[in-house]
Amino acid sequence: MADPTAKKKRLPRLLQEYKKEVKQLTFEQKVREYFSLSPYQRKIDSHKKEIVYKSFSRIEKEEFSRKYEPIYSAIDRYSDRLRAIYNNTILYTNYVTAELRKKDILSYTADFLNNTIASTERAMEEANEEKVKKALKKTIKTLKGYHVPDITNMMSQDKEGTFGIKNDEIDKELLWVVERIKGFLAMLKCYIESLKEFLEWVGTPELFPQEFSEMERSLMVRYNAITPPTDKNPDEDKFPLFFHTGEAAKEFVSIDYNTLPRSMDIFGENNLFVLKYRSFFNY
Repeated sequence: MADPTAKKKRLPRLLQEYKKEVKQLTFEQKVREYFSLSPYQRKIDSHKKEIVYKSFSRIEKEEFSRKYEPIYSAIDRYSDRLRAIYNNTILYTNYVTAELRKKDILSYTADFLNNTIASTERAMEEANEEKVKKALKKTIKTLKGYHVPDITNMMSQDKEGTFGIKNDEIDKELLWVVERIKGFLAMLKCYIESLKEFLEWVGTPELFPQEFSEMERSLMVRYNAITPPTDKNPDEDKFPLFFHTGEAAKEFVSIDYNTLPRSMDIFGENNLFVLKYRSFFNY
């Protein structure tokens, strides 16, 4: 039996303020707030959802259960799938970004070494003093003996000591990953547009969850095709490896979320959200 003398646990100040704000909302505004909350993103939102639901009157709870809960459940059925695809997209994107950044660093390093070796060799040929020539020869040997980092298989060195970048191998690996990113993005676009179609069909487009609205906006911003500059950089001849743009890099920056085609048949009669919603009413 509960101790009647025990004090009721008070809500944290932030939630107390939130509770006051919720009380000022209309029923429709409370429903929109409920749909916008995302415990997946913010732990505190699970407490906020409880506050919103408890703020409903008895009649409002009945209305919510009849009209809105089936909509919420239909969305929730596939929410984790959207999140999983989105997370995979970001992981693959971060991998490609990191590999291209690593390639840039090593390309610049290779160009720097090649340029320094060449200039040192010219200086050695023009030097008159044997002591200077000996010192320059030692410098060239040191430069050619640069240890290619073991953390990557991007950099190479030929028999003459010239450094290079394995662009073909890099493209072969990264092009596959870029295609995976495109596939994930096309799937995400289908799910998001299918969800919008469902909410239009059920007559509540305003209940599109904020989490997925933010997700869509971030995809549009992050995957917005970039047109490479056409003007030649004045340092391109001096740093040919660094300014080389591989096929994988071109494909990666050309990804455009807005123009991706639909890759899944989950619209109209095949709308997953609609089918799930209808299953609650057996029709």
